[in-house]
Amino acid sequence: ATANTLPAHEDLAGVFAINDPSALGAYVALQEAGREKSVKIIGFDGQLDGKQAIKDGWIFADPIQHPDQMGREIVKLIVKYQAGEDFDQEILIPATLYDKAEADKDPKLK
Repeated sequence: ATANTLPAHEDLAGVFAINDPSALGAYVALQEAGREKSVKIIGFDGQLDGKQAIKDGWIFADPIQHPDQMGREIVKLIVKYQAGEDFDQEILIPATLYDKAEADKDPKLK
């Protein structure tokens, strides 16, 4: 999709990908077009390959949704529901931004 979009958008400044594999694909398309330095890519989900690409400077950042925290909250709500207890209908778990500074400190990365 990125490769098809590039010719029509010479002023493209950024790509927001639906996930890290899509962000990496966007990087390849930008690299093939010689535009990888002029377009920032935002991935999504914080998969290990996406995090490594952030450290390597290919992807700018990833919003992380914290599925581990979501899972814990869901289990707590199920327990409350089954016990007949009241519970909040909406629980917000803030996303965080994983960027180069985070990647440089990440012990899982090379």
